[in-house]
Amino acid sequence: MKSHNYWLKFGCFLTGYNYQIIRDCSELAAKRVKRFTSAMLIISILWAFVGYTFSSRYLKTDWYISLIGATVTVLIVIQIERIIILSPKGNKIPMIARFIIGLGMALIGSVVIDQILFKEDIEKEKHFTDQLKIEALFKSESSELRRQIQAVDSSIRTKEAERHSLNDDISKRPVQTYYTRQKTLQKAPGDSIPSEVITTTATQLANPKIDLLKSVDDQIQKLIEQRRMKEAQLLDLRPTVEKKIKANSGFLDELEVLFNLLLRSEKAMTVWILWIVILVGLESLVLLGKLGEKETDYDTRLEHQMQLHHRRIELMFKQ
Repeated sequence: MKSHNYWLKFGCFLTGYNYQIIRDCSELAAKRVKRFTSAMLIISILWAFVGYTFSSRYLKTDWYISLIGATVTVLIVIQIERIIILSPKGNKIPMIARFIIGLGMALIGSVVIDQILFKEDIEKEKHFTDQLKIEALFKSESSELRRQIQAVDSSIRTKEAERHSLNDDISKRPVQTYYTRQKTLQKAPGDSIPSEVITTTATQLANPKIDLLKSVDDQIQKLIEQRRMKEAQLLDLRPTVEKKIKANSGFLDELEVLFNLLLRSEKAMTVWILWIVILVGLESLVLLGKLGEKETDYDTRLEHQMQLHHRRIELMFKQ
């Protein structure tokens, strides 16, 4: 008897029924609570699995975060089902909304479950698709790197030509002579008027292009180092591109691969349709149960309780 009460209490907690009222009602009312409880448990277990798998597989979360994701998913599903269960019998709008939501949830659930069922096939198809993406990206990025290497080579050739010109000039004129002229006034003995004397001084300095040659050599060395780095990037490009493509793979990529697989394989399409039918049926358990339910003494007691409450309010206003 206690286990029966515990199950009924749990069912009331899950569905939103009032246990204090339902325990004094008929077995028919209690059976309705148990029926809704069983349907909600089936749906909750299914969506706990979907929520945990989706969080772990596509959001890359740890197991405890995936458990939180599964819990949140179950809570959302329970609240949606409660809206249907606790809606008045004549209100059709929540039921229509629930059917639309259930259809969408069934499609999402079937996709996630199929991605798990067809995991090996998806991996094979995904490997082929990834190779095509890798080849396209590798071709694009390698062309860009080769273009950059050619641009660096062109700069190196220009600088080497400049260096050769400077080197020739330095070889011909390692030292340059500069002349300075200075005017002074000197008075010769016996002259009353001083005469102008021009003194020329020769100064020899190293060719200034020697310093410019060092700067050009540094620039050439930097360009050669830049070329080496780009050649190293070109050699390591394919592993880098493969890592980038595989790291950016997510839910939508696998969804695209799954749809391609479904369109090519009649067997896979049949399994997917079967899962949709099963999930739509499971999602509709509470909805169909609500549509076909008959009034019980629980509903009568709720109606009677509401009428008593209205009378109390009327009496309160009359006083």
